[in-house]
Amino acid sequence: MGCGLSSERHERVKVTQMPGCFMATYQLQPNYAYSQGHALYVEDHKQVEVLPRPSPPPTNKGDIFHIDKYRVLDKRADKAPSKYLREPYSALMGYLLTGVYDDLSKIRVIYRWVTSLKMERILLPKVEPPATTPLFQIWRIKNRKGNYAQLISILCRLANIPCAIIHGRLKGSTYDVGQKVHDRLHYGEWNAVLIDSYWRLLNAYWGACAIGSEGSDDWLEIDDGGEDESEKKADGKFATKEYVYVCDENYFLTDPRQLITTHLPFSKEWQLLSEPITLERFERMAFLKDRFFNLGMSVITHSDCVIGSQSGEVEICFGMPPDAARYYKFYYLLFRQENKDTGGVSPKYDRYVFMHRPKKDELTIRIRSPVTGTFRLELVGRDTRIKDPTYDYDWIALYKIRFFKAKDKCLPFPNMPDLGWGPGQYATQLGLSALSHCSGEVKASWCGEAEISFEVCDYNRMGNPMFYGRLSRSGTKEERLKDRVVHRVENGRVIFNVKLPKRGEYSLSLDGTSGKKPTPRNFANYMVVSDQRPSQAGYPRGFDEGIGKKPACDRFDIVPISHKSGLIYVKQDEFELCFKTPLGTELSLSVIGSDVMVSDSRRLVSETVEGDMMKYKIRLPKEGTYGLKVGLTVRRDLLGAIRDRALDELVNAITLVKERGYEHRMVSELREATKMMERLQHIQDLLHDVQTMSQKTITEIRGYSSPPPAVHRVMMATLLLLGHFEEETQVCLSDWLKLQAIIGKTGRDSIKKRCEELNLDDVPLDIALGARHLLKDYTLDQCRMVSSGAATFYVWAKCIIDEISKRYAEEVAHTRPRTSRSRRGNRQNE
Repeated sequence: MGCGLSSERHERVKVTQMPGCFMATYQLQPNYAYSQGHALYVEDHKQVEVLPRPSPPPTNKGDIFHIDKYRVLDKRADKAPSKYLREPYSALMGYLLTGVYDDLSKIRVIYRWVTSLKMERILLPKVEPPATTPLFQIWRIKNRKGNYAQLISILCRLANIPCAIIHGRLKGSTYDVGQKVHDRLHYGEWNAVLIDSYWRLLNAYWGACAIGSEGSDDWLEIDDGGEDESEKKADGKFATKEYVYVCDENYFLTDPRQLITTHLPFSKEWQLLSEPITLERFERMAFLKDRFFNLGMSVITHSDCVIGSQSGEVEICFGMPPDAARYYKFYYLLFRQENKDTGGVSPKYDRYVFMHRPKKDELTIRIRSPVTGTFRLELVGRDTRIKDPTYDYDWIALYKIRFFKAKDKCLPFPNMPDLGWGPGQYATQLGLSALSHCSGEVKASWCGEAEISFEVCDYNRMGNPMFYGRLSRSGTKEERLKDRVVHRVENGRVIFNVKLPKRGEYSLSLDGTSGKKPTPRNFANYMVVSDQRPSQAGYPRGFDEGIGKKPACDRFDIVPISHKSGLIYVKQDEFELCFKTPLGTELSLSVIGSDVMVSDSRRLVSETVEGDMMKYKIRLPKEGTYGLKVGLTVRRDLLGAIRDRALDELVNAITLVKERGYEHRMVSELREATKMMERLQHIQDLLHDVQTMSQKTITEIRGYSSPPPAVHRVMMATLLLLGHFEEETQVCLSDWLKLQAIIGKTGRDSIKKRCEELNLDDVPLDIALGARHLLKDYTLDQCRMVSSGAATFYVWAKCIIDEISKRYAEEVAHTRPRTSRSRRGNRQNE
């Protein structure tokens, strides 16, 4: 990126006589004559007359220059010994041009050597160096008496390469988007070199120096938005003003249509354009940066850098190469011109920008403003295929936007997700391709419904996928909405259906998992817009994991006959569902809806069995949206027993699964049910040990005047699990005398009866962890040595603690143990 000012003003070049001819668009020396045909001041008129006149080159840079062919040459230039700075030019040229014969290679090695110079690190002598050495010209550059363009001209002359110094106006570091370009403030010099009879442009000064940030200080950064948070560089190179010297390839043999966006020669002939532009056009034209051309982009809507809006809205569109666009990532930076009266305080406006891709080869940035004022929009981007560590996000285009009027009833757009709007690259990794909506915006129907579909291109990548849809309402604060998104997988497509509650803009985020990557990842995002008049309720609860045919259908050979889709539209209040099932299979069907009571669900369904066909006649109470859950009776009962954690129900359900021969079809469900049954049976067995404990044993425990520590802690943990807390019972668990009173109770209040009636669902996790904390220093053998009764309670308490910990496994690491109702008591007991 350009540094702007090359020198305060051109001065006469002081060099010894050399072969060749100096040429410039200004009078470099008093004795230089002007060549009308070449629009140059020249040292030797005869040498210039034989040269081609300036004209647009017939080919682009990419047609004649491929950097991979010059890697060896570049390394030689980069490693040039510093001693050559103090030796005559001939020594340096001898090093650089060894084995180099064609003009393009000569120009390349010269450009690379000049851009590799670390000017701030070169120490200058106190006296002026000899004019016959490169150090002399570097001395002039650092003392602002010379510039890079003059150095390039000297080296090209020594290499017998025709080279002209071009002077003109630059849009560099001293330029702010939209301002007038002044001859002195924005003055600069660059070069034109002759290659194969055509002039090519280069700027070694801009090629050697890059500034991380541009613009004046009277702009406030509002915020930025992007398509992928994991790639965002908040402190990246477009957020600093430090000089970084690198070789910027953008300014080597730059195509004229690219260079004209920042370089305007005083001589229009040296624009090298078939239709030269004027100064007025140069000042007005969109401020396009190098990355814009690197990515092969084009301007579709706004060719001027200053955009005015009388409506409070602006939409800027860019074109992209269709084959490469999917690899591009973009972010925007929005600034508002500072109002000195506000003391620099400004609200955030990032939510008033919506950037998406309406077509695969278009990028659109929509901005609406709730206030009048002047803003600056900066677009940055990169090609994700480039893995060079020095390659990062860089500017693409900059605009100044003047809102003369605020938009009426202006609300912010939904928050931009990290992935950005529209389908992301992870959709491809899932084996999906956007079918209905490739852009990031979805228009809902008149009633507030939308359908978004993806084609399944690769079933092998999908594995056993799971999909999730999340809908949020936009506004000052975003609100998450439940039961508004359902999805189904059918006919080689993944389809998401959305029901919006009322008119407005919403954010729809779609996540998915594959067999190889079970963690859900965001693969698409949409802004769903609705102008609906009526408000409407959402979908029935419990359908967010998908509708339609489930994997269990294939496992149990159940085939939907009447309705293949999971989304059914009916015109009458009565319809029929039909399934083909193996003989003896029992299905259950329930109707779910906001107006359907659980007790009425079965009344709305009648079942008919005809051989291997099961038919259900469903009657709907009224117009609306209803859910139908169809399940295998055996599987439903098994899952219900797992959910209820009921030992008798588990035993019956597992027995029925085995009697029907469904073990191989319900492997995971049966494994989970069996493990839970074994745990509950173990608790039951230990409870039996507590129940059969003699009263004599209880009396022995109670009879300790000063119990062994193991006995004391075991009984504290037991009573803690049974619900004894300090504030509730006014009993301090560490006070043995008060514990004795509780242990000695009989009848319904006895400790054995309390253990029998304990409901595990009533034991909080932090209390179970508190009991575990009390027992952590003791083993079963230690308890047995002092009291067999305490050992029985120890085993029972440990089993209860383990069961509670398994039920809340995900919360254990984030829960503090508690041994009392108060946190203060918790810390004391810990």
